[in-house]
Amino acid sequence: MSDNEQLLYLNLDYLGPRNSSGAPFAKDVEPSQCSDDERVYLTDLVFIEDGISSTIKKTDLINFAKRAKTAEVIRDIQQYQTVPYPLKPVGDLQDYILSNMQAAGDVHEMYDKSLAVEPREREDEKITR
Repeated sequence: MSDNEQLLYLNLDYLGPRNSSGAPFAKDVEPSQCSDDERVYLTDLVFIEDGISSTIKKTDLINFAKRAKTAEVIRDIQQYQTVPYPLKPVGDLQDYILSNMQAAGDVHEMYDKSLAVEPREREDEKITR
């Protein structure tokens, strides 16, 4: 299905009825068309659109909280749409990292050495956070 066809399908589906849990919306999207993560995002967008008023009550002011929630979901979707880096494995580098990890020793031993080099803050030295 092309992007335009998917968009049309989703827009048509959006116009259709659904219950308060959004079940018909999620049910109508075929598993081959959409991953589980995408279903969650689409359901979130439907709940935001249906559940939050576009204007602030008793005024004609735009509800920017709704717009911010929508933008947040879209931002999450876009992070997965970025083109992956074409990284290739480098055998020598992998061997170097693995050998150093094995030579590092026990995690508990390394933690004790870390505390010896840089002890924890004393109560009187702690900065109020």
